[in-house]
Amino acid sequence: MKSFLQYSPFLLVFVGAAIFAYFQGTAKERWSFESSEELKAYTQRLTDIPEEIGDWKSETLEIDARAIKSSGVDGYLYRIYSNEKTGQSVQIFVASGKAKHIALHTPDFCYRGAGYKQRGQFSTIPLEETLSTEKNPSKDLPEMLTVRFVKSEGNFKQNLQIYWAYSSEGKWEAVSNPRTYYNQTPAMYKVYIQMLVTQNADKNTNDNACTQFAKELFPVLDASLFPERTTITVADDTKNGTER
Repeated sequence: MKSFLQYSPFLLVFVGAAIFAYFQGTAKERWSFESSEELKAYTQRLTDIPEEIGDWKSETLEIDARAIKSSGVDGYLYRIYSNEKTGQSVQIFVASGKAKHIALHTPDFCYRGAGYKQRGQFSTIPLEETLSTEKNPSKDLPEMLTVRFVKSEGNFKQNLQIYWAYSSEGKWEAVSNPRTYYNQTPAMYKVYIQMLVTQNADKNTNDNACTQFAKELFPVLDASLFPERTTITVADDTKNGTER
């Protein structure tokens, strides 16, 4: 796990984006940090996400409190989950907040600001083999957006595959324009899952440690973050991704 911790770019990306967002928001007098009761409930539920998910065990990481406050994020969970059987590790970041803060910057903005270059365009990954909710007849399965970022410093080159999704009412969506799509939503979540990959890693982003972990993670997120609408059962149908 140490090798993965050594290269934890999300800390740098988040802090840099938070500082920029703070000054941008201050200039436009946009920030309002008051939390509604609904948002407080959303944030409190982050603590219900288990530290162990199947064969994945986690280590919790912290982000500087000033950076969190500047970003407008109401609450967050930042962990590394490692699979004790395969030895693979992924980072996850789950944040709660108002749409105007949660949806402010997409990864292409944040990671480019931290010195990463984007490789290719966003693509949508539908997770077809996961669990769904008994109370959701449509059995909407989670979707994620994904893209690769690369950063070079001398002889060192870092390749990251990043996945992310948003949810305001229990449906995890791959939304490329979240600021417009969610508009004034008073409380919502976003989740990032990322992993280090080799330069010549398989371009099949549908089947790797992140997507395998995500298939176990999203049912847990549903049960932890949206308990009022979640009774976990096995989904027996699939849903194709749609562009937004």
